[in-house]
Amino acid sequence: MAKERAEHLLILNEACQGLLCRVHWMVRSATPKSLEAKGVEYFLKTAKRGFPKIEKAEAAQVKGYDLFKAAAEQIRGELEDWYLTICDVVAFNEKAIACLTTFVTEISQLNSSNFFLMALFFELLAGYVKLQIAMQSAPEKVRNVTAYLLAFEESQGRKNSSLQIVIDYMQNVMGNQDFKYEDRLWVTVLFLRQSCKPLTAQIRASAKVLWTSIQRWAPAASFERNRMFSILYDASKIVQPAATSKYMEIEYINNFREWLNYALLVCPEALQDQESRSCLNKIISHYFVVPVHRDMIFDMSKTWDKTFWEFKCGHQREGTKFYLKPHRDLVFKEAYMKSNECALNHRFLRRYLQIQLRQYICLFTEIPGLAAPKFQLILALLKLASDEIHWYFQHANSTPFKHKKAEWIPELSQDVNIVKLIKACQDLCGLATRHAGL
Repeated sequence: MAKERAEHLLILNEACQGLLCRVHWMVRSATPKSLEAKGVEYFLKTAKRGFPKIEKAEAAQVKGYDLFKAAAEQIRGELEDWYLTICDVVAFNEKAIACLTTFVTEISQLNSSNFFLMALFFELLAGYVKLQIAMQSAPEKVRNVTAYLLAFEESQGRKNSSLQIVIDYMQNVMGNQDFKYEDRLWVTVLFLRQSCKPLTAQIRASAKVLWTSIQRWAPAASFERNRMFSILYDASKIVQPAATSKYMEIEYINNFREWLNYALLVCPEALQDQESRSCLNKIISHYFVVPVHRDMIFDMSKTWDKTFWEFKCGHQREGTKFYLKPHRDLVFKEAYMKSNECALNHRFLRRYLQIQLRQYICLFTEIPGLAAPKFQLILALLKLASDEIHWYFQHANSTPFKHKKAEWIPELSQDVNIVKLIKACQDLCGLATRHAGL
């Protein structure tokens, strides 16, 4: 049963990555050339006011409809991929939440004994949340949906069969597109919380398992203190195979930080446990923004702050008895007020990783055969360095939440040595590839 569920999770995770690529394309191509014509632009500006009611007879009365009608086939062709992506997101949502819900009923507990199963579960849950956030970032959704549906009916002589499905998604998940982004995003978060309620017990249990790892590797100094990746201080360890479990934990630590952040956001009831709240403190103090896909990032601080205030007196409407207002004060003190320490922590880690990368480059250049027993260590080192490079560029132009009270120093987000870290990663990858036969 676990094997079947793992395969299902793996397939859906691959599908999610493909959809995120398509939504990223939607964000960058929201206005095709056919909609930029002056008359068509005016027509759609008026016609979209009737959304979600889209009727050809009423649209025909709007000024500029003749120009739109003449370009209907071209508009339909240019917006078809755009519209079908929304349809595929809706279909994926149903399959993803059904898979996750079934998973938690069949798999009693996720822990280190089924590490990859836990990783697949959290990756799918985070991907499901990211997909809705990415969709919320796509501009002109109402205009483009209206344009496609009218163009489809004009060119095909019938209504699109998925019309109601898309309209329901736009209303229930995306919210009123005339509202501010933060208000629309809150509608999305509330929808996600409702759909993810069955997962709460699993999130609570998993947070207890992950707390030890998240706490252990929160300060960058812990890597130096524990001599992680360092083998030259003890000659007997140079040829010993790397401990798989230890370095696998480090390889996935940033993934679990990110995934658990999204999981707790959509399952806030899990924060009833002290371990979950402690995990959240460490995670929030690690990021100013969290990655969504490629250059798309999400400032989760405001959403978390709103969540804390929502539960300041419990949630009587839903019968919850836990309170997050005191925890909001703790997060403010331990995370938001220490944004300068966060930036310095990452700078220290980047410098430490650069030194370790150079050490292995010199070692494997002289003794290529050592790369084989240390391969798990190499993977963990490169993954952690890659995560830090991504963190740097994601936060290069980001400002921490409550930055004025925290006395944020913008210069701390700049690091001229980032190029050296990138070059060291490339050199070690090149060495590993060159000696792949070993």
